[in-house]
Amino acid sequence: MKTHWKKLQNPDYLGAWDFQPNEIKLLTIKQVRQEEVYNQQSKSKELCSVCHFVENAKPMILNTTNSKAITELLKTPYIEDWVNEKIAVRVEQIKAFGQLMDAVRICDLPQLNQNHPKWQSVVKALKEKTATLEQVKMRFVLTNEIEQKLCENLK
Repeated sequence: MKTHWKKLQNPDYLGAWDFQPNEIKLLTIKQVRQEEVYNQQSKSKELCSVCHFVENAKPMILNTTNSKAITELLKTPYIEDWVNEKIAVRVEQIKAFGQLMDAVRICDLPQLNQNHPKWQSVVKALKEKTATLEQVKMRFVLTNEIEQKLCENLK
């Protein structure tokens, strides 16, 4: 695997360079807190909101855009209510400072359940092995209970 040059600038935090093309990471929020973060460009420390995850993923510095996206997605602005909630994260191209650049963004994946219109087609695709559980997880949020039900349908 090749190393993106930006990975060398701030390797401690989640960045666009940590994603494969079209990859979506489904992560569980462990905690959000303010931390001093070293800014490579200004060569100084600044206070930032940082989101830590249950999975062994790098923490993510939350800018206003992503904080608002989490607030909308989880229907609460309170970081204490975000704990143990799953969010989907991907890279999107944005225009900033007159240039197109890659940015890590929170995305809204639908939650799959037995009432979802795609439930039967997901079960069929898994049974016919035209899709894997990992592929389903890239398109839907699955609770542990729903994941277990999907696996039971495969038996």
